[in-house]
Amino acid sequence: MWTKRNLLRAILAAAMLLAVANVARPATPEQIEDAIDAGVAWLVANQNGDGSWGTSELVAQTGLAVVKLQDRARELQTTEYDEEIQAGLDYIFSQAMINPYGLGSDVICFPFLGSHETYNTGIVMMAVANDGDLSQVVATGPANGWTYEQVMEGCVQFFVLTQNSDGGWSYSYTPGGSSDQSNSGYAVLGISYARSAGIDTSAVDAGLTSWVAAIQAGDGGSRYMIGWDWQNILKTGNLTFQMSYLGMGPGDAAFDAAIGYIELHWRDFIDPGWGYGGPWYDYQAMYCAMKGLQASGVDEIDTDGDPDLEDWFNQEPPASPPQDFASVIVATQNGDGSWTDNDWGFETLGTAWALLTLEKVTVIHEIEVEVDVKPGSYPSSVNLKSKGLTPVAIHTTEDFDAAEIDPSTVVLDPDVCVIMPVKAELDDCDEVWDPVLMEMVGDGDIDLVVFFVTADLDCLGDVTEVAIGGLTYGGIPIVGTSDISFVKQGPKPK
Repeated sequence: MWTKRNLLRAILAAAMLLAVANVARPATPEQIEDAIDAGVAWLVANQNGDGSWGTSELVAQTGLAVVKLQDRARELQTTEYDEEIQAGLDYIFSQAMINPYGLGSDVICFPFLGSHETYNTGIVMMAVANDGDLSQVVATGPANGWTYEQVMEGCVQFFVLTQNSDGGWSYSYTPGGSSDQSNSGYAVLGISYARSAGIDTSAVDAGLTSWVAAIQAGDGGSRYMIGWDWQNILKTGNLTFQMSYLGMGPGDAAFDAAIGYIELHWRDFIDPGWGYGGPWYDYQAMYCAMKGLQASGVDEIDTDGDPDLEDWFNQEPPASPPQDFASVIVATQNGDGSWTDNDWGFETLGTAWALLTLEKVTVIHEIEVEVDVKPGSYPSSVNLKSKGLTPVAIHTTEDFDAAEIDPSTVVLDPDVCVIMPVKAELDDCDEVWDPVLMEMVGDGDIDLVVFFVTADLDCLGDVTEVAIGGLTYGGIPIVGTSDISFVKQGPKPK
């Protein structure tokens, strides 16, 4: 039967087919930038008077729109969107629920019209953490007077207390209930943003590990629920992101199986695919696939079944029809700058998902740190014949406090030979020039200095760059590199 919905889809299909037919080359950086500009302008122009976006599920739509504007403002180093961002956050805070289900006065969540608190709260956590300064104070709604950090901690507590026995989450708190991967995907997104902001989220890790193992089907894809074999790329993107959160990645059998599933179904239509070939597209599936691939550092996969790997984001030369996200997203943008989400029907959702995908916005589950072998000396030359210890400094910067690193987890060049430090101390060892004293002085920041037995460095061979890895006390990986050179001179004869 031809219904109004069917007619709308037929019209949309014709428009999409025409748009994709015009894609003869990969999206250029200029085209991507123009598409982002137009999409962001659409978001700004379509914010509601109360600071929200959309006409339904306003908390989720507002949270995603805010995240997009925050990342765009950060990228351009502009304050142009500050009013829209703050208005969006104020609307979100107005919807807060404190002590949900009697879980505690320090627990907070963000339902919409009293339900769907799991994915709404996950998305809100993205927006609050993404705003940067967790010392800010909420000025409206039930959480008035809370700091952003307290909000994030309260949301984490909500997810700790509502995590089901299977390790995942449902739409709402259902003690003894079953979880689903759609809600669990957004829960882990919010938890990941919290951990990246320095909030301890480790209480969910054991359960999530069980969930990841149980939700993966034999074909590598992610089920919807344990025992419900409805796999697709959207849910498997959630799975690879969850694996990344847990420290899994390329080389882990389960992770590689998930990538294999994504590769196998890359050119399938919507469900299990993301819409390859049209006539309409699932921008949420693209976003979920992107976040898992990007967070795991996977830049290329097999998108066409041949022995070669291709760039899943923007391919050169292009395929026909295009099989990379950027070309499709640029080609299917509406004339007003928006994207129409064909699954949910909300332009704000389609636009936010398309823009977040187009700029690869996600949480990268590691922190890059500044490393200096033998701080204060240049070049960083190590005499392997000398006795004693070699210091390696991990510097505190404007964005990172080296005191957050757990020294017991630090290793030197884990890809070559694992070398553990024998001691560690906090010290100000990064020097700056003092024009008054006319000499180098400490910069005032406390750095972490780890010491390695010099003779142990011999296993590094003739490398000119050494890597360091470790974990923060909150479980976030840290990585960094430093130049290094070796000499093998013994003591001079007397």
